[in-house]
Amino acid sequence: MCYVRNLAYLVLFLVSSVIGWSAEIFVLANKGVPDKALERESIERIYLGKKSQWSDGTRIVPVVLKSGATHTAFVKKFLDRDASQFSTYWKQAVFTGRGLPPKSFETEAELIEFVSNTPGAIGYASFVPSSKPVNRVAVK
Repeated sequence: MCYVRNLAYLVLFLVSSVIGWSAEIFVLANKGVPDKALERESIERIYLGKKSQWSDGTRIVPVVLKSGATHTAFVKKFLDRDASQFSTYWKQAVFTGRGLPPKSFETEAELIEFVSNTPGAIGYASFVPSSKPVNRVAVK
């Protein structure tokens, strides 16, 4: 009986992991951002604090979700890390004085609201909002 229950938990975990990681993730930017397409490597550099300006010199303001399936999928797909590795990267950067982590939000709605109202902002979501003025960034 215990074996069956453990197997059921394992299957549930694997299915939820696959669903979370295979979900489509959209990179979104403030309407004023000049760059309408980015290489995956550029996104990685932005979220690791290694790229700080858009092509017109505007300051990049990256934002993330605090946790959840969308955050996990984004970090895996675009940063080639898991959420724990991303968090550790930024803890080390702060400790050594190399930078501050991106501002984080509890919900996609809060993140999208911030991106739509903040010049230079970039974020991500599991959907493209029709009610907020943000651009979907094409990923090359």
